[in-house]
Amino acid sequence: MNVPAYDFQGRSIDIIGFAPGMKADAALKLLKDRKPGKEVRGSTTSIGNRTVSSESFDSYYYFWQREKEEINVYLTSPSAGNEVFSASRNLEFWNAEERPDFEKSIAALVEKYGDPSKREDILPDPRYINKKSKTVTLMWYLGGAGKCELKQFDSIVGNLSDICNKVTHTTGPSVNDFAYTPAKADMYSKTATAGSDVVLVAHIHNNDGSDRVFGITVSFTDLKRRSLSAKADIALVEAEQAKFDSVKVAAPEL
Repeated sequence: MNVPAYDFQGRSIDIIGFAPGMKADAALKLLKDRKPGKEVRGSTTSIGNRTVSSESFDSYYYFWQREKEEINVYLTSPSAGNEVFSASRNLEFWNAEERPDFEKSIAALVEKYGDPSKREDILPDPRYINKKSKTVTLMWYLGGAGKCELKQFDSIVGNLSDICNKVTHTTGPSVNDFAYTPAKADMYSKTATAGSDVVLVAHIHNNDGSDRVFGITVSFTDLKRRSLSAKADIALVEAEQAKFDSVKVAAPEL
């Protein structure tokens, strides 16, 4: 499967080196190199049905350090290159003296990824429960038409528009929820019509009314690669099923 070349207009689209299209072995090496001596976990899966099935392959890697950092890296199947289609990183600063400046953190994200396509601010409001917390979400819609337009709710696959304005980072057992599977091909196909090839979202927040950051989460999803991968895998399974069905077995001795 060949993914058409993207045009990101010179922008760097990676999260600490993890980038769309990176091969699984390179992604695993990068994660281990960044966390020497630490446990890097992962999971395997396979594609197919009860009759024909692929060998198991790595579907995601993740690293977790309590109250510090989490990294998730998600992969397509080998028939689609076993390549990174999504990655996310969550940083938490529980020690007040380690918390970075809020505006400088936003500036660093803009310096790395360019001006965002969209920005949403949720500021402290003494009238409501949100009396001190502040949240800024930055969104970049890269490649394609440079937009992300999806209906909020689809009766079959749920809330599609989340991919446009929310980070995809998950934690704990739910890390598996975002893993690649051709069973979600309909959802992958619909989100690929959003108007961009890759969506990158950054979420910065605090909860104490200060000018410092408590947490930063950044994620990207390669909508085009994910959709094309699912189509390639479905075609492969259907072809193998056709081969299986073409073999006629003689009747047993009666």
